[in-house]
Amino acid sequence: MYLGKCQNGFNSVYVYLLWYIIRQHVLRYHPQVSHYRREHAPNRRYLPNDLTVCSMHDNYLEEFPDKPCSYETYNYMFSGTVTSGCVKYSWDI
Repeated sequence: MYLGKCQNGFNSVYVYLLWYIIRQHVLRYHPQVSHYRREHAPNRRYLPNDLTVCSMHDNYLEEFPDKPCSYETYNYMFSGTVTSGCVKYSWDI
């Protein structure tokens, strides 16, 4: 990983640290592998339906007041970079 300056001027060491903290925070919710999709997407993990990214972000801000991040940053890191396949349940059609 490149450890220089990011485009927005932040030090990438801080961005990596924030990524690591958010990833650990998401993993506290114990994402599970779906038994329906193991053969098609074995690395994808799912969170319960009643859990929202907004409530997870609020919880993050309460637990880490010294390392705040915006909802957009948390959602971006949650959706792709952080969890590498951790998604919400979707209805099968």
